[in-house]
Amino acid sequence: MPLIEPSRVDLATEHKIDVWMTGEACRFYVEQRRRFCTFLELLDLYFSAPLCTDCALSDPFVRNEPPDISPKNWKEDVTWCIGEDFLTTIRKERKKAPDFGFRCKHCPATLQPWAGDDVYVVSYCMEDHYRFLLAEPGQIQPSRKRQQQIKNLYGNRCFA
Repeated sequence: MPLIEPSRVDLATEHKIDVWMTGEACRFYVEQRRRFCTFLELLDLYFSAPLCTDCALSDPFVRNEPPDISPKNWKEDVTWCIGEDFLTTIRKERKKAPDFGFRCKHCPATLQPWAGDDVYVVSYCMEDHYRFLLAEPGQIQPSRKRQQQIKNLYGNRCFA
């Protein structure tokens, strides 16, 4: 009988993925901030992520809550939690790939509420999750490196 081992990403690849995700999140944040804020305003962006039952039970903020998306009323729950547009996306994806499902934020579990899985939806503040430095600790005047980063992000303009 052959031994089947689960595929695991090595630490170097996982680190590269994390660095890439942080860079993409930073670019998205800057783009949204340019669109909706002046240079003196901060942007509060939150994103939603699914959790499986095991991960939700280990999260102190979710532990005693009922699931946000239950198998019994999953269509109504998805519409209520995430929006009607996302329900349309789910329908399209399920037609393309019958094994489609949500991926748990903390573990590799695939969640399919239409097949009986409970899904917990948690919100994360983008700035906190990716640790964006909105101000340098203990400094009023940003460093030259930070000034250059700001100029690069805002089309070689410094608002100071």
